[in-house]
Amino acid sequence: MNSQAKAIPQSRVWLMVGLIVAAMVLYVMGGFVERNAMQGNVTQEASEVTGQHNEATEQTQTEAAYSETLLGVNLESPAVMVVVVLVWGALIGGLVLGRRWVWGLVAFLAAAFAIIDIREFFFQLTESHSTVAIIAGLVAALHLIVAGLAYLTLRASGPAQLKA
Repeated sequence: MNSQAKAIPQSRVWLMVGLIVAAMVLYVMGGFVERNAMQGNVTQEASEVTGQHNEATEQTQTEAAYSETLLGVNLESPAVMVVVVLVWGALIGGLVLGRRWVWGLVAFLAAAFAIIDIREFFFQLTESHSTVAIIAGLVAALHLIVAGLAYLTLRASGPAQLKA
């Protein structure tokens, strides 16, 4: 039985690139919106409690406000956001270069990020941050679409060819 992998259409590759870029832009935008909202809340609370402006107290409270972590990693920190964007950028490069195995990795990572984004969506709803919740929901939807599209594309392209 000789089954060959079919070529993945370029239109599918560029659709995937567009979806990933849209998800990355929204992820970064959501992180900045949340960070700015938290800084505004912390500054206002610090001023109300002390009746004065104290930068040391404000800095400590700001850091405490950003303590939302997953497995000890603050997913909204600028360093993590840069790493996430670089990883997705590398995956985009693999898709554009036609690396078939990258589609499987994209499907897996997009599904994993969708789970994290759904968690963030519900967390932001409980915190009454509707703008950030909407952005998290959109990112989750995009990641689910990317995961599904990558899986279906990989499946439709046929089995991988192993060369001995």
